[in-house]
Amino acid sequence: MDESDFWISSDDDEIYAMEASPSATHFQLDLERVGQEGDFRTRNIPGQKQRETVTGYSSGPKKRPAFFVGCDAKAIIHGTLNQTAGTRATLLVYDFSFFSYRSVRIKAADIHFEFRSKDGIAGAGPLVQKMAPFATHIMMETSAQVTDTRNVSGGVSSGSVVNAQAGVKYEKSIEKTETYAAEVTGNQPPDDWGNHFQVSWSLKENTLQPKGIARQMRVCILLTRETDQEFQLLPTIEATPSFAGWVGSLLSTRPADDPVVFDPEYTPYNTLQVEIDRWNLDEAPLASLWDCTFYHAFGNAIKTSKADMSEEIS
Repeated sequence: MDESDFWISSDDDEIYAMEASPSATHFQLDLERVGQEGDFRTRNIPGQKQRETVTGYSSGPKKRPAFFVGCDAKAIIHGTLNQTAGTRATLLVYDFSFFSYRSVRIKAADIHFEFRSKDGIAGAGPLVQKMAPFATHIMMETSAQVTDTRNVSGGVSSGSVVNAQAGVKYEKSIEKTETYAAEVTGNQPPDDWGNHFQVSWSLKENTLQPKGIARQMRVCILLTRETDQEFQLLPTIEATPSFAGWVGSLLSTRPADDPVVFDPEYTPYNTLQVEIDRWNLDEAPLASLWDCTFYHAFGNAIKTSKADMSEEIS
């Protein structure tokens, strides 16, 4: 670990004290925040509904954050599952961002969305009809040859009453190929009565090549509603940074984000480049809408020098 793993405080940043042990085998951290206290939650403007930015927070100094986590709405569409049944429904599409800087990386992240009624009662609001991604999806797969060596003991017994063990020990080696990958797992756990009003996603990095989790992820949620009353979304998004980021986040407490209030009377909000029929939301292509991105490869990064790019030396 080098000095770049720890951020440098400025006048308006939190300040942490670190005391190193003379021993090279360990060190001790005595952390105490002595800078300004910050309110990092994402709040509603008074009377605001359908807030597009669900959350957005960083860890470390504002000028030099260790990482940033964000969630923004791409589509909020109220309508029906289909025109035949007329079941009330809402389609939500959100983009998550997990950006890290310098030597810090985000090793894992957990997302939890809970939908409640207008009064904040769990199970009395809309229910989850579909979600994407659902179950476990792997990406950035790598393989490694692993040798498993074990000590095996053998013996022989003699006599009908007294057993004598002649100990024989030897090593047994088995070579095998193990596969590692980054993962994203989606689930919609029920409550004690079987109602599905929650969704969750868990992201994990490839442990063989620890490069962090996906930098961007798009998720989709299709809800069914019994009424056109307003309802709430209670978001919880937690990121687990590498050690460098963890040190700076030890005492960085963050209040919960304000609930997002939805009003089914609002007109559709859709920034996707996909046309979605609000009266047939069950036909929305959730499987093709959700997405994960680790990085973008810029294909024209190496260029040939031009004559007008060189300076004339007199």
